[in-house]
Amino acid sequence: MTYDSADFDSLATLLDKVAGEARSEGGLVEVKVDSRGRVAEVWLDDRVSRVPADQLAEAIAEVCGAAFNDRLDRLADVISDYDRTHGLPSGVLDHLHAAIDRLRQ
Repeated sequence: MTYDSADFDSLATLLDKVAGEARSEGGLVEVKVDSRGRVAEVWLDDRVSRVPADQLAEAIAEVCGAAFNDRLDRLADVISDYDRTHGLPSGVLDHLHAAIDRLRQ
């Protein structure tokens, strides 16, 4: 079977919608990233006023990273689901998963 770029338009559309989110332990910080991996929302619980600034900054950075990784996990899931339902050439599937793995580094 041969594939052309039109065959992957629906996959690209699905991938363009994948966002991510994460919450800190204790729920003081919540972050959402958009479909490009950019921070879209940061929510801070009122209790953060009692947290030293350096600890808060570290928590925010950690949750931003976790939200980005959540997006990567969701991307991998979308690709796997698409492969199960539509089939992807192994070279394309391998390339997509390798690209996600590179983003994790």
